[in-house]
Amino acid sequence: MSYAIEQKWIGLAKEGTRGSAVLPPTKYIAVAPDSEADYKETPIEDENVRGMFERFGPQAGIKDGSGKLSGIDIQSDNIGEILNSLLGKVTTTTPTTGVYSHAFQRDPSSISLPSYTIAVQRGISAKAYNLSCVKTIALNGAVDGKVKGDIDFIFQTENSYPTPTTPTWASPTPFMFFQSAIKLAGSPSTVVKDWSLTIDNQSFAQRTLNQSQDIKDILAIGKILISGGFNIYMEDEVERAKFLANTASSLQVTMTGAEIGSSGVHNVLDILIPEIHYTAYPFGNLDGLIGCAVAFNAYYNIASGKSMLITLVNSEVGY
Repeated sequence: MSYAIEQKWIGLAKEGTRGSAVLPPTKYIAVAPDSEADYKETPIEDENVRGMFERFGPQAGIKDGSGKLSGIDIQSDNIGEILNSLLGKVTTTTPTTGVYSHAFQRDPSSISLPSYTIAVQRGISAKAYNLSCVKTIALNGAVDGKVKGDIDFIFQTENSYPTPTTPTWASPTPFMFFQSAIKLAGSPSTVVKDWSLTIDNQSFAQRTLNQSQDIKDILAIGKILISGGFNIYMEDEVERAKFLANTASSLQVTMTGAEIGSSGVHNVLDILIPEIHYTAYPFGNLDGLIGCAVAFNAYYNIASGKSMLITLVNSEVGY
């Protein structure tokens, strides 16, 4: 019997004890069909000579776990757990009853970012991947579609999930192109065609002599890397002059969704990068108009005390 890709689903749950699997999932995420968790073993080959032209069998080597969740439609109710694992610090306030504002930043006090158990049902079997931590998120907003995200994650090991639950789904509410607003250097811009952003916390798999083929932990000890780009129709050369002078600018992308109940407050995902330096700002052809394919890196802004602040407003109590 064969199994269809359409039978696959992916869910996750935050771990109360780091590395201890939590099942069933508390949140399900709709993903592209190629989303997967890859758990593999690398044999240690026997390269010794024995007076014969034959190979002897290898020994068991290390086991690695990594995965990708691609094609995620970014919604106010599915991005919070991802940002929490990616950055590690969240401050939650309550603007009004039933509405919560979550501010995500890189946690400067911890090298162990929050871990989750990711469950994958493939029809043929269901597996649980404990001690899963997000390493990278790549976001993009096209001029005519949904705001999308791809997630790279690392995990410790693979376990069986013998009695998987049946997911429950709600109507999709992705942030859309017509709900997105851009600010450059603090001023609204209506000439940006599309945008992309990649955030990498530089986490890695820590290995020790812990009597296991699996990793011991996942740690993030490097500087956070933030880069991105956008295509822009040129109406002036103000921002390009900053590129040539190595002058800092800023970028803010705000996505505003539906109202939360009857609160008068809307679901919002706001990405504020207070200091960017352009790495490319070339004149070019953008749909027959003068435009630029812009690239930038983000850096720590001394005045604001951060390199990035992501604010999520929704009805989730916390993360």
